[in-house]
Amino acid sequence: MLCIVRSKKKRLSRAAAELFQWRFAIGKKLLLSASLRLCERRLFFSPCAMLFALCLCPATAEAGTISITTKAFALADNERVHVVLQVTNRGNEPAHQVRTDAEVLGERFRSGVRTRIGPGESSEFNFSKPLDSSLAGNFPLTVLVHFQDANGHPFSALTCTTFSVGKNRNAELVSASDPLSIEDNGLVQFRIQNKSSQARRIKATLALPKEFSSERPETQFSLPAGGSNTLSFSIRNLGAVYGASYPVFLIQQYDSDGVNHTAVSNTLVSIIHDGNWFKRTRWHWAGGFVLAGAFFILSIAGVKNKQSVDILAKTKLC
Repeated sequence: MLCIVRSKKKRLSRAAAELFQWRFAIGKKLLLSASLRLCERRLFFSPCAMLFALCLCPATAEAGTISITTKAFALADNERVHVVLQVTNRGNEPAHQVRTDAEVLGERFRSGVRTRIGPGESSEFNFSKPLDSSLAGNFPLTVLVHFQDANGHPFSALTCTTFSVGKNRNAELVSASDPLSIEDNGLVQFRIQNKSSQARRIKATLALPKEFSSERPETQFSLPAGGSNTLSFSIRNLGAVYGASYPVFLIQQYDSDGVNHTAVSNTLVSIIHDGNWFKRTRWHWAGGFVLAGAFFILSIAGVKNKQSVDILAKTKLC
C-alpha cells in the first residue's frame, strides 16, 4: 500500500529569504534618501512611497516538494505480529525529524526519530507484538508518518492496509470515493456495496492524518445481501497547507462466525486556496499601507524639523 503526501510550501526558501533581505536593504536606503530629498523640498507625501512599500513587502517563492511513500507490511506467525514500515522520500527536498506511529490489533507503537530522509532515500521501521491465539481473519494496520520541512513546518502522511491471521478471507465489500478539494471544511463520501449473499453489520471508521478532524469518524450500519450505502463524513482542516494532498482511509469491519473481515478504501483530499485575489494578497496591501503611513509621518517630522531650524536661524540673524 502506497501513501503519498505532496507539500508545495509557500514559506520562504533560502534563496527567497536572501532576495527578501536584499530588497529590504535596498528599500531602506532608497527610503532614507527619498525622505531627505522630500524634506529638503518640503513635500508631505509622494506616490513613490508606495514603490518603496512594495520593495519592502515580503517575497514569496515556491519551494521544493516532499513526497512521502510508505510501504507497510504485517506478518502474523503462531505467536507474534511483525510489522515492517518502509518510508521513502520521492520528492526533491529532504524530510526532517521523521517518525512513525503504527496501530495494530488495538495497540499503538511509536518509533524513534530519524533526523533526515533525503530525496530518493528510504528508512525502515520495525515493530512486533504478541498475538492472541483466538484471533482469526483480516485486520487493519494503520500507519501515520510525521515529518517536517526545512522550515520546521510539520506534516503527516497516513496509510492503511490489512494483514491476515490464519487463512486469508475476502470481506466481499466494494467501496469507492471521489477525490476531494477543500479550503477549510468538506464532506468525504464513500459508496459501499455488499457483494456477499448475506446481510452484514458493518463498523466503518474514518482514519485521518493529524491535519484534519471529524466530529463523528465512526459509524455502524447494516447492509442487506447485494445492498449498497453511501457514507458521508464532515472533515475540518486543522493545519493542512495550500498545495498539499493528503490520503484519508475508510476502514470497514464485520464479524462472521468468529472471523474478522476487513476492507479498506481511500481517497485524496487536496487543499486549495481562496479564489479571491484581494483576500490572498491582503497582507501585502496592509504592509504597503503601513510602510506608506510611516513614510508619511517621517516626511512630516522632517519638514517640521527643518522649519524649526529655519526659524531659529532667522531669529539669530535678527
